[in-house]
Amino acid sequence: MTSVLLVGAGAVGARAARQLVEADDVDEVVIVDPNGSRREAVVASTGDKAVDGGWGEPVRETDAVLLAGPSAAHVDQAREHMAQGRPVVSCADGLDDVQALLDLGPEAAERGVPVVVGAGFSPGYTCLLARHAASWFDEIDE
Repeated sequence: MTSVLLVGAGAVGARAARQLVEADDVDEVVIVDPNGSRREAVVASTGDKAVDGGWGEPVRETDAVLLAGPSAAHVDQAREHMAQGRPVVSCADGLDDVQALLDLGPEAAERGVPVVVGAGFSPGYTCLLARHAASWFDEIDE
């Protein structure tokens, strides 16, 4: 059974939860967020694979972690999960936060635990992709 811990149930986390529960190789998505009503709404809207993991409780044993909450907390959270042998994916997009996560590279390599940085599309990159796609059309009205 493959279980993923999703930290953060905001816009990015909710979208990630929907993607994760659709994946055939994911059996369980444990969603944690300090906002209980937001967390419960995401769990309720994503189906049977989603589990309410609460907040501030001991972390359930999972196979991997997706950090989709506020970027400033990602480095400490990544370090904690790496120490427990869990692969970590971060959606942090702040320059300092991303650099601090990249600095975890040697520790991640030493532990043999992958850490994926910059997994979220930032608005600037999305706009760039939209502009590029727009160049393929003769006319765009919206």
